[in-house]
Amino acid sequence: MVSTLSHPATRPIAEAALQALRVAVATRSIRTSTVKGLRQSIRKHVRAAWTDGVVVPLARSRDPADRAVLRRLPMDLDLKAHRSVTDVLVSVAGMLPEQAHGTRRHVDLALRYLRNLPVILGALDDLDTFVGEAPPRPATAPGKEEEDHVQALATARRRLRAELAKVLPLLVESLAEAAHRWPPADFRQGSMPTVAGLLCAPPVHGGGAADPERPGWRRRLYEALLHDIVDGGLRPELARLLRRHHGLVVGQASCSLGHDHEGALGLCMTRGAVTLRLAVGFAVTTGRMDLVHAVGPGAAGRRADAAEVDAILDDSTPAYLDTPAHRAMRRLVAGCRASFSMSRSEDGELVVAERARAAIDADLVGMLVRIADEEGVAVRFMAIRDTALATALIDTGFTRPDDRSRGILRRAPAVPAVALGP
Repeated sequence: MVSTLSHPATRPIAEAALQALRVAVATRSIRTSTVKGLRQSIRKHVRAAWTDGVVVPLARSRDPADRAVLRRLPMDLDLKAHRSVTDVLVSVAGMLPEQAHGTRRHVDLALRYLRNLPVILGALDDLDTFVGEAPPRPATAPGKEEEDHVQALATARRRLRAELAKVLPLLVESLAEAAHRWPPADFRQGSMPTVAGLLCAPPVHGGGAADPERPGWRRRLYEALLHDIVDGGLRPELARLLRRHHGLVVGQASCSLGHDHEGALGLCMTRGAVTLRLAVGFAVTTGRMDLVHAVGPGAAGRRADAAEVDAILDDSTPAYLDTPAHRAMRRLVAGCRASFSMSRSEDGELVVAERARAAIDADLVGMLVRIADEEGVAVRFMAIRDTALATALIDTGFTRPDDRSRGILRRAPAVPAVALGP
């Protein structure tokens, strides 16, 4: 929500700051020198999002309902008092006239923003605890592969959104006309629920140039297309590929529009001699999105399914990414997706941490131990807070490395069997 409401000029900076916070929470690790700056940056962008995304649109509107809401809201949001502002908005929402559809949607957007704030502010408050859990030796600190993954994913998302944004004004204009000519039943949800919801509820006055609801509705449709196509259509598989195959370099994005609100958005990635293109074909009015993998440069690339792409990349893994720790990471990602945050330490150990909101049970611990033993790699599990997880790790041979290590358990490999493939 902060990203959605941020001014376009500062949105990339806000997204980068929020991504840095996500990394700190996921890895339970952050440098002391970074905490203060990250807190200041995120608080600044959170407050700016309130002004740019909530207050300014109301101030520019001449709708009486918008003006009435504006009079009840603070121009500058005091983050410590966000709960009282939420209460005011809830009260305002209950007094809006039935016909004030645009105002009601804007108030709902502001409420979603305010209800997300406790999560962000709580994560900021937790940063100090993550500093204390960092191990004393840099060689054991998790992060390089995880940080590389996060940065590559952020770069890919930014390039995809920027490329799609080039054609969105034309697409939004065409969809706005269709939304007023076609009955709502013609817009199917499919894989684009946010877009379908807006197309089924266009501005009630026809969306003409004088319609006060028109700018806000089109702006929401613009953001909904970015969200459904980039974050819903491409990001999950993109995140899997970048985590599964370390060393992939994010290239250029491309986008094209066809007839009847159809198009395609894609991204090239390379590693060594392998060129991979991941694209999604979309048809907005039917909610259809088709994910396509292609291997090879340019138009000469041939289609392949995800399993074949994985096999091609595994077979061409560079030597520096074919260590026991990297092989274990590839196998773990294939087996349990995003349950672990993983990196290779400078001394070759597999460094593991819990990922936010990803449950780790005894079966996953068993998989971790089995794969680590088969690859012959030591495992260092960082920042353990879950008592059940700690018990499961200890039951499989993990021990505390030394008296200084808080929340850290380590396990040396058993005599390794013949290493299995990735």
